[in-house]
Amino acid sequence: MKVLCVDCGYCKYPEGINSPAEFAEYLDGNFNRFIEVKCYSLEHCNAPYLIEEEVITKYLNVSQIDSFYEEDVTVLPREEYDRRLKNLMAVKCADCVHHEEDDCIDDVRDNLSLNGQCWKFEKKPKE
Repeated sequence: MKVLCVDCGYCKYPEGINSPAEFAEYLDGNFNRFIEVKCYSLEHCNAPYLIEEEVITKYLNVSQIDSFYEEDVTVLPREEYDRRLKNLMAVKCADCVHHEEDDCIDDVRDNLSLNGQCWKFEKKPKE
């Protein structure tokens, strides 16, 4: 799915807008105003994998937007995101020095992306 990346993060296109060029025209028509955008929260996931239910409304001052572009992301329902994350944890976390048997998904979710990249990963030394 294509989303709009604005200074504040990963956002859904406003209704009737389907490209960065159309968004630029929309901004020109709303200069010196605030616009409402629906943005995906990254609090419980890691891009480019986003959770469908984790959307927040933000109001952006059009004159303060520095940049925007389009990016491909995967938007999943929370249940599917968690299922994929648990499957990945079983493989990736088992070989990490930070892994504890009682780790829950909430402890891992901020560090492990569904693409396998983990910000905290340190391989266990061979015994």
